[in-house]
Amino acid sequence: KGVIIHTKEGRKAVMGKRFVDASGDSDLVYFAGGEVEVGREKDHMSMGCSLEFVLGGVDMDKYTQSELFLKDHKWINLITSAIEEGKLPPIDNHLNWLTHIPDRPEHCGKDEVSICFAHSRNCFPCQNKDLTRMYIEGREQCEILAKWIKETVPGFEDSYLAYTGSLLGVRESRRIVGEYRFTGMDIATAATFDDVIAISYHGFDIHGFEAVGNLKWFKGT
Repeated sequence: KGVIIHTKEGRKAVMGKRFVDASGDSDLVYFAGGEVEVGREKDHMSMGCSLEFVLGGVDMDKYTQSELFLKDHKWINLITSAIEEGKLPPIDNHLNWLTHIPDRPEHCGKDEVSICFAHSRNCFPCQNKDLTRMYIEGREQCEILAKWIKETVPGFEDSYLAYTGSLLGVRESRRIVGEYRFTGMDIATAATFDDVIAISYHGFDIHGFEAVGNLKWFKGT
């Protein structure tokens, strides 16, 4: 038995005894007729998707010594004020993360940093039309955010938008229905399994489906 795939060389058949679905969207299982779930139960909407962007020309030393970094490093108060004053659209209510680009010069006054801030909501990442919408929306948001950060955040006065992510950060789409359903209580109780397939230190974190912000808690059982 095999799998029919579509490539730049046209239609192909890949033969094999077993197949591993590494598509990220359970494409293989779904199109083979396997059982999958999509997004949340009531409407199959997925949690918010992100498009990261990179700023160059950043003075990270100045930034990490600033009052903003020391007292509001998630930019919660800064963003709230900007939205209330009409200086920034409600893209998100906090900075998700800001990190150096690996193997690039650091602490030179012209650092390169990657930022997770841009978010699309009401996401259906298995639909071509909505994927296109999120890529366009994400890149528009990156331009808005880069300009606002340059004007607002200490150490970013000479920053510029170097590039945006080539791939959208999709947090969930189709999920294969397996022998066991991993739950929020498994995370809360740090459950362990004899047939472990993955290890993570990350906590419960749901990016808003329709509204800004993240959910860090759930109703326990």
